[in-house]
Amino acid sequence: MKRIALIKFDDSDNPWMVYKDVGMFLYELAKDYKWDSKYLYFNTIYNNTEWNCMFAQYVKPICLGNAVAYKEQIKLAKTYLKKYAMDIDVLMLFNYGSTVWKIARLAKKVNPKIVVYSKLDMGHGGYKHFVNQRFANSVKIWFEKIKSKYVDFFSVETKLYFESLKKLPIFKNRIIYLPNGVSLLDVDINTVEKNYKENIVITLGRLGDYAKHNELLLDAISLLPDTIINTWKFYFVGPSTKEFELYLKDFINNNPKLKNSIVLTGKITDRTELYTLCKRSKIVCMTSRTESVCIAVLEAMYFGAYPVLTDYSAFVLDATNQKRLGCVTEQNKTSVSKSLMNIMQNPHLEELNLACQKYARKHFDYKYLAGVLDGIIKKYT
Repeated sequence: MKRIALIKFDDSDNPWMVYKDVGMFLYELAKDYKWDSKYLYFNTIYNNTEWNCMFAQYVKPICLGNAVAYKEQIKLAKTYLKKYAMDIDVLMLFNYGSTVWKIARLAKKVNPKIVVYSKLDMGHGGYKHFVNQRFANSVKIWFEKIKSKYVDFFSVETKLYFESLKKLPIFKNRIIYLPNGVSLLDVDINTVEKNYKENIVITLGRLGDYAKHNELLLDAISLLPDTIINTWKFYFVGPSTKEFELYLKDFINNNPKLKNSIVLTGKITDRTELYTLCKRSKIVCMTSRTESVCIAVLEAMYFGAYPVLTDYSAFVLDATNQKRLGCVTEQNKTSVSKSLMNIMQNPHLEELNLACQKYARKHFDYKYLAGVLDGIIKKYT
């Protein structure tokens, strides 16, 4: 049996993030492709993390110790690899940089046959770091190519980034396009699928966060005609900052006609409940200033919501199939409001809902994505 281990730094003991993204490749590789998967983490928040029983059935979580400080986590990871790297066929890491290079070098030193894979998890800032054409940066990238030689291959989540990065010496012939997917772990799909589409626009995330720019969506809603306001609901899903709650209160006072149209749900941790709301929603609207992938959009599309997105990152093109299945709009209230109104009044919206669902389930399903990763790894083992 092939053996893979993922070392995740920072708040790696947060089960919500593990099931949503970080641990799902491990889970699907073990469940559907017969891998022995281990998730190596650190106690930072919880003294004794309780793992989902289905996840733990296929992935073995191993705590490397109590460590909040990044440097302490690195020490613990190195100690583990010195002892157990010989028992690992594939070591999976996140991001890039000196820590990844050093961990990869140590793993190869202990076990020369180990395959080291780094999932770049790259946002716009990281992308700019590599494509910056200034001479000083070119020299720096040249040195990074040498330092990163112990990493066998990388993956990046955005097609545009992939097309650019694959031409650079540091990534040439060792980078693949592999997006994030939609986690169905511990979700009662039958319960979710029983629901039907309603006139709901949903937005998800930490409400009030500067990057999410939720105020823009509120301002766009205020421009919609009464005929739409009276027949649609706008669900804001996620924990709220106090500043946003005050902003919303003031917004409703100034726009009393919207009082019954805007719904603040609070944080929803039950994934069946969350996906049920996505299934009921006809539109997902994200007005972010900046994002990397924004898995919430993929989750909503997986259950048939049509995306209306600001141009917060290059991944909006991947999510919308190059704008064929979704609208990408400018970051101003007039553009967002117009885009919402156009799709709300589209007589073929429910057909588009089904097309979005079909697209998302084909391209962002973790079983399929894990199969792609499994095939790539076989070339190195």
